[in-house]
Amino acid sequence: MSSHEITILLADDEAHARKRLKSLLADSKQFKIVAEAQNGDDVLKMIIEKKPEVAFLDINMPGASVFSTIPSLKNPPLVVFQTAYSEYGVQAFDINAVDYLLKPVSKERFNQALEKLMLIL
Repeated sequence: MSSHEITILLADDEAHARKRLKSLLADSKQFKIVAEAQNGDDVLKMIIEKKPEVAFLDINMPGASVFSTIPSLKNPPLVVFQTAYSEYGVQAFDINAVDYLLKPVSKERFNQALEKLMLIL
């Protein structure tokens, strides 16, 4: 297990959803939120500027599609999708997403995603 802080981008067009992710991450001292985004264009900008190791991404956001921007990056972050839409699962794994969380995300299910990330990082 790594001892460094793992940097995270939270992206969702709904402020309450970003707040929920922050509360789920609150107990995990090893994870540090370095950026937030509320649309696809900001996701791309924040990934390039902040270089997070992990991105928690909503799928249906205004702006650029995460399905087109993430694969275009030279060194993309690990991606965990959180969405209300189950039909994007195949596309998510086509771009090597670590996990796919359906909203509303339970604490237990969120922690499973964090455990998967820890195994990779």
